Amino acid sequence: MGAASLVALLFLPLYSYIDGSPIQWTWKGLDWFWLLILAGICTVYAFSVSVELMKRLPVFSINLTINLEPVYGILLAVAIFGEKEKMNSEFYYGAFVVLFVVLLNGILKNKTTLKKKFSRKTIDKN
Repeated sequence: MGAASLVALLFLPLYSYIDGSPIQWTWKGLDWFWLLILAGICTVYAFSVSVELMKRLPVFSINLTINLEPVYGILLAVAIFGEKEKMNSEFYYGAFVVLFVVLLNGILKNKTTLKKKFSRKTIDKN
C-alpha cells in the first residue's frame, strides 16, 4: 500500500496538469479525524473480521456475499436517499441471477446436511 501511495503521489502533478485543476494539499477541519475513522473501522476492522469469517465459513459463501455488495449498496442508496431508480433491465437480470445462486447454494447445503443427518440416524438405529 505504501508503494501504491508513492506512485499515486508521483503521478498527482501529472494528473492535475492534464485535468487542469489545482492540487489541493490542505485539509480543513476534522478531515484527519474522519480519515482515521474510515481507515480504522471501514478498512482495518472490516478486513480483520473478514479474515476471521474466512476461517469459519466456506470460501464459496464468502465470495457470494462479496459479489452481492453492489446490490446491497444500490438498495441502501435507494432506501437512504430516496431517489428514483435509474437501472436498466440488465441490472435486474444480473441481481436476480446472483440472488438465485445465493438462495440455491443455501438450499443445496441444507439438503445435503439433512441427508447426512438422516443417514447417520438410520445407520445408528440398525
